Amino acid sequence: MKLIGILTFLALASSAFAQLFPNTTGPPPPTISAHQVIDQSAPFRLQLLSHNKTLNNSFLSALHEGAALESLGFYPSTFDTDPYNTFKLNTSRIFCNYANGTEVPCGTPPSASNTTSGIPGTLIWDLPFESSANQTQLSYAPQVMQLVPRGISSNMAFAVILFYNEDEEFDGPTGVAFDEDGYMNLRDNVSNAAAFGPTKTYYRWYVCYGWFDDYIWSHLVWVYGPGRPDFPHCDKVGVKRVWA
Repeated sequence: MKLIGILTFLALASSAFAQLFPNTTGPPPPTISAHQVIDQSAPFRLQLLSHNKTLNNSFLSALHEGAALESLGFYPSTFDTDPYNTFKLNTSRIFCNYANGTEVPCGTPPSASNTTSGIPGTLIWDLPFESSANQTQLSYAPQVMQLVPRGISSNMAFAVILFYNEDEEFDGPTGVAFDEDGYMNLRDNVSNAAAFGPTKTYYRWYVCYGWFDDYIWSHLVWVYGPGRPDFPHCDKVGVKRVWA
C-alpha cells in the first residue's frame, strides 16, 4: 500500500511540474483563450418526398405567421426558387489557442456516425425587408429555425422561423443535420429504456394542415416519439436538401 501511495504522489507531482514547467518538445499547454468559427453552407432548398402526390417533390417555404415570425410549410407555388424557399446551414467549430501561438480545433474529430448523419447546425432563412426610403431595395436579416411544441398535451412541434431570443416564449434554434443522402434529421441519445445511450438519428417529419399561431397552413412538424401526430390531417414526409 505504501508503494502505491508513493507512485500516486509521484504521478501527481510529475503532472503539476509539467504544467508549471512545460517541456518545449511536448504538447504546448492550453491557455484560457478559445474562439468559435461559424461555417455557412451554400444556399439550398428543402424538398418534400411523400406518398401524397400534392406534397411530393414540392419545396418548403417560409410562411407568414406574424410580425417577423414565419413557419416552415407547404405552399402550392413553391416549386420555383425564390427568397422564401431558400435556406442555409450554419455549423460551428471551436479552436483552442496554445501558449506557443499555435491554434488547433478543440475536442475530438467527428465520429463515423456524425459523418454519415451530418454535422448538426442551425437552419438559417434570410427575412427580406424594404431598406430604402422609396421602398425599391430589399435587405435581408437572418432568422433561425426552432421547433416549438404545440402544448403539453400534444406530441407535435412546429418548425418556426424567428429572430434568435426575440421572444421569450422560444428557447433558441434547433440543431438539424443532413445525412449523406441529403435528408434532414435530428439526433438524440436519450431513449425510453435508459437515461442515456448511443446517439441515434431520427426522421420524424410530417406536414400537417391546421392552425399554429394566427394562420392555417400546411405546416412542417416534428413528432416526439414513434407515433403519428395529434392532428388528423397529416402526411409523413422526408425533407431533402437540394442545392439552389
